[in-house]
Amino acid sequence: MILLSVDHRPDDSFRLQQRTAVLVLAIGVLTAAACSTDHSRRDAWFDTLATVQRTYERPDHRVTAYEELAATAFHESDRCQALVLAASETEAATGDPHSSLARWTGILDTPACSSFTARALFEKGLWHLRQQRARPALTSFSELLARDPDSYWARRSIEELYYHSDAPLQAKTASDFLRNQYPTLADTRLAGHVLFYLARLAARLPDGTPRDSIAYLLALVDRHPESPLWPDAVWQTADLLAAEGYPTDEVRLLEECLLPRPHRDIEFLSSDFLQRVRLRLAGRYERQGRYGEALYQLGLVVNHHAALSPKDDGLWLAARIHRTRGEWKKERQALETLLQSFPASRHASKAGRRLGEIKSFQ
Repeated sequence: MILLSVDHRPDDSFRLQQRTAVLVLAIGVLTAAACSTDHSRRDAWFDTLATVQRTYERPDHRVTAYEELAATAFHESDRCQALVLAASETEAATGDPHSSLARWTGILDTPACSSFTARALFEKGLWHLRQQRARPALTSFSELLARDPDSYWARRSIEELYYHSDAPLQAKTASDFLRNQYPTLADTRLAGHVLFYLARLAARLPDGTPRDSIAYLLALVDRHPESPLWPDAVWQTADLLAAEGYPTDEVRLLEECLLPRPHRDIEFLSSDFLQRVRLRLAGRYERQGRYGEALYQLGLVVNHHAALSPKDDGLWLAARIHRTRGEWKKERQALETLLQSFPASRHASKAGRRLGEIKSFQ
């Protein structure tokens, strides 16, 4: 495909840019239409879109170009994609938020653009959220969650609902909505997101308590271990249990994370997250005087997970436990390994001082 560029001189008129846009897009669309295979056609189409994005810096110029694309597109899917791109930049181009709403509504009313329904529903709901119109926003999000709960836009809708719910009343509205949605989403990949953000919203409710957040997070941990938010849920639950004075429950939670589960593969078992769980669990065991169990977990951290970041923390904690137990030789060995392997560690200066003390009385 021939790629054209616009001479961005200060005296260039928008009319000249429009004419150039028509020429660029016409070449792109004709090339796409003439391609013998669908794969080649799509490549030519994406080249055309890339040309528009490279050529025009101003959003109003890009919107005009996308409109030309929509008018001359050879395939309906290409036309709809151009309409979506124009809608995404309309508010920035015109300064009028209502203009973008009209475009997204138009996409929803176009049967040929059904593959972009999830995006349009999300954008429409987000527009209403920004205008503080909760009811139409929730209507759009509800339709989106019912139509395509596994889509990227469904996850974004839940996140945006949380981000736009700073006030207690807004948080209650959002929380009620997500609670009502959860039963129908319980068997989807979105279920974990619903529970995760319900836990965060509970902290914003006037009558919300940390126990409410813990309950939602534990439900996520127990029912949806495949959720991408599962590690975050585990960590936040452990933090809340510790802050609320439930150290035994925190330890039990961390121990359960180490149990084998069907969805866990070798990569997960050697992950940075699991290593940090072992390190945290070792610290809790140390507080409880369970030194042998702590050293066992630290041994897994230090010896079985090469090149992962908490190893220096594990060595420092192991040295501290050996010191408590009066095992000076083992403490010295852990400190020397720490200094040799991690000279830039945050524990290096303390380890050096402690090693000097050990050598002075041995």
